[in-house]
Amino acid sequence: MESVFRQHRWNRRTKRAITRTEVYARMVRAIGVLEPLSLVDLTAPGVMASQFGLNLSQLSSRRYVHTQRIAALVHALAEPDGAPRFDGVLYPSRNNHPAACAVLFDRAAEKLALVDDIALRDHIDWPSFLRTYQVVVLPA
Repeated sequence: MESVFRQHRWNRRTKRAITRTEVYARMVRAIGVLEPLSLVDLTAPGVMASQFGLNLSQLSSRRYVHTQRIAALVHALAEPDGAPRFDGVLYPSRNNHPAACAVLFDRAAEKLALVDDIALRDHIDWPSFLRTYQVVVLPA
């Protein structure tokens, strides 16, 4: 849920607000996993720095050149028979540490199914999100 609103930079603000119009325009897409996904796990401490030579500034930058390079390397990895080795990458969240995020490659689509599109205001975690981040919903 938190990643839906990171563009607002609420983790850096003391006064947090969103308009009702914006809330009503957003949804949460629930995705089901039909088959096991093979993900490269980059969440272990120091992996990004030791294995890929990245520093904290490069990892948290809004310039994605470094992380896109890693994703391209992982995407290209193949089994001996030529089959793709990984469906995506599990990586540390820069906005919601210590949580992890996942990026899935297009080829993972056949292992997924749309379960539901849920209006944000109806999502079960919406009330707790508002409390946790002390967000006020404005009328307009």
